[in-house]
Amino acid sequence: MPDPKQLPYLLNLLDDDSKFVKQTVFKELKAFGSSLSQELMRLPQKPSGRQREVLQEFLRSDAQDRLVELWPGWLAIADDKEKLEAAFGLLSEFQVGLDRKDDLKSRLDYLCEEYKALYHESNPYKLSRYLFQDKKLTGVHADYYDPANSSLVHVLEKKEGIPISLASIYILVGARLGLDIEGCNMPGHFLARFKSNNRWVFIDCFNGGRVLFKKDMVAWGKSYSQDIEDILEEEVSAETVIRRVLNNLILAYRKNDQWDNAELMASLFQQVDDSLQTKEKISVSDLKKLARGPKLRIGQIVKHKKYDYRGVVVDFDFSCQADDDWYYSNQTQPARNQPWYHVLVDDSSQITYAAEDNLFLDEHTEEVDHPLIPYFFDSFQNGQYVRNSEPWPKV
Repeated sequence: MPDPKQLPYLLNLLDDDSKFVKQTVFKELKAFGSSLSQELMRLPQKPSGRQREVLQEFLRSDAQDRLVELWPGWLAIADDKEKLEAAFGLLSEFQVGLDRKDDLKSRLDYLCEEYKALYHESNPYKLSRYLFQDKKLTGVHADYYDPANSSLVHVLEKKEGIPISLASIYILVGARLGLDIEGCNMPGHFLARFKSNNRWVFIDCFNGGRVLFKKDMVAWGKSYSQDIEDILEEEVSAETVIRRVLNNLILAYRKNDQWDNAELMASLFQQVDDSLQTKEKISVSDLKKLARGPKLRIGQIVKHKKYDYRGVVVDFDFSCQADDDWYYSNQTQPARNQPWYHVLVDDSSQITYAAEDNLFLDEHTEEVDHPLIPYFFDSFQNGQYVRNSEPWPKV
C-alpha cells in the first residue's frame, strides 16, 4: 500500500525535466489507484500550477485506463438499480478527476438519510418534492453540452443537470427507500415514472419535478410520429439508460473537441449495445414495428416532422445501416431498429436518410423537384412516383 506521506516528495519530482523521473513518479502515483484524488485533496500544501497541470494529464490517462479496465464489471451485476449506480459511479469517477471530494454512493446515501429524517416515510411524490424543491435540483440550461452534466457527482454538487442525470438520481435515491421508480425513455427528454393506484405517474425531473399522467403524455406525444403508447409501456433497463448517457457523452465530448474521450465513450457504448443485443435482442415496440413492415412505400411523398422538408421515398432499409459516426452525429438518434428511408429532397439536390418515426405522408402531392427523379422513377401517377428497376446504391 503506498504511503500518503510520500506524496509531497513525489509532487516535487514532477518538476524534474527527466522523462525517466516522471515515468517513475507516475508509476508510484498509479499505485494509489482511485484514492489518489482524495489523498491529494488532504495535502496541507496543494500542488503548484505546473504540478497540477502535469497531474491532470497523468490522471486523465490513468482514468481512461481504469475506466476501460473496470467497465465490464457493472454489466455482470444482477440487480438493475445496483447496475445503474455502478455504471454512473464509474463515469463520475472518470469525470471528476482532481476535484473529487467523495464518491457517488456516499452522496446518494446522504440524500437518503436526510430525506428519511425530514419525511419519515417512503413516498415517491415526497421524494420528488425533497429533491427538486427542497434540494433545488433543476435542469441546466447554460453549458447544456458540458460532459460533466452526465456525472451524477457533478450534478449533485452544482444542483443542475440534464434530464437523464436528474431522473437517475431520483431513481437511485428511491431505490434506497424501497421505491420502484423507473426511467421513461422519451425521445429528447428523459423522464422518471412509478406506479400509483395501478396507473403510471411520470415525473419531469428537469422541470422541478412536474407531475404528468398518461393523458398528458399522449397529448405531448402528438409531436412525435413514434407510437407514444409503446414508449410509455416500454421497460427501460440500466443498459438502456447508460447507452443513452454514453450517447450524450459522445456528442458532448465531440462538441468540446475532446476526441479521445469521445472515442472512449463510443467503445463503451458498443459494449453496452452488444450486451443489450445478447440480453434483450430487441424491444417489444421494435418487434411490433418490424412485424408490420415499413409504414411508408417507395414513391410516396413525405415530410420530415422536425426539419419540415418534403421529398419522395426512393428506397428504405429495415433498420439503420449508417455507421456509428453518422448515427452519433444525428442530434435526435431515433431508434435503429425501425425502417429508415432514403429521401430525395424537394427543390434541392439533397438526399437524406430518415427514420420512420420522423416522417409522415405529405397531404400535398405536388411533384418533387430533384435531379435524380428521372433516374429512379418512370412516372408520376395519382400523387406518387412509380419506381423503375434502377437499383439504389448500397454503401
